[in-house]
Amino acid sequence: MTVRSDGLVGEVAGDAVTDRPGVALRELLDGGISAVSEVSGAGARSLWAVAADSVGNQVLWAGGGAVHGEAVAAAVGVEMPVPRFVRAGGRWVVRRVSCCLVFEVEGEGKCVSCPRQVPAVRAARLEG
Repeated sequence: MTVRSDGLVGEVAGDAVTDRPGVALRELLDGGISAVSEVSGAGARSLWAVAADSVGNQVLWAGGGAVHGEAVAAAVGVEMPVPRFVRAGGRWVVRRVSCCLVFEVEGEGKCVSCPRQVPAVRAARLEG
């Protein structure tokens, strides 16, 4: 795994195979969410929402849609909210339920898809 300079995961590679990918993903996410919650004080429910939004983006990047997001969430289990999607600018985007709070960093603004924006502002930014 590599971590980019902005703190996001840049690349993950592996050769493990499982016949229960939902269970494997739940265990992976649960471990990460528990660790982040412990050191940051963020609630597990909020972190599961971040994970659901991230999974939603991965589904879109892989060419999938809402039905695939629902399938992943169901396979992972009740902890994961179902990713939500909306059309913007002629394409599907994740209608996020989580907030990364990056706007709280000095000099940073809200993300284009930030759920803490006025809905009309968010829609206009996503269209552009």
